Amino acid sequence: MGAIIIKKAQYVIRIDENDYIRLSNYKNGPTLLALYLFYQHQAIKQQSPKIRATIGYCATALDWDVDKVRWIKNILVKEKLIHEVTSKKSGDGHSYIVLNKMVDSDEKKWVI
Repeated sequence: MGAIIIKKAQYVIRIDENDYIRLSNYKNGPTLLALYLFYQHQAIKQQSPKIRATIGYCATALDWDVDKVRWIKNILVKEKLIHEVTSKKSGDGHSYIVLNKMVDSDEKKWVI
């Protein structure tokens, strides 16, 4: 099975080839890939596949509006690349994005 490799100075993100093709087949494939890669980047920075990245934070970081982030996030959920969980333990209702697949980085080696 192949993978698409994106190298940055600090880390490497690998995207499963099938996931890449599936996302690329959408009309807005590059936008889907951008948010998915942003989530992976945040997972590496936060050192966890369960990341705290609000809609507003993502919108600001990517220079998108919040509706676009919600729309793209929903497609990623539909494609089973991510899912969202709400923290009931803390009682604050914070939600987290969980990557269903976090494949390889120089620092972490998660396969979920």
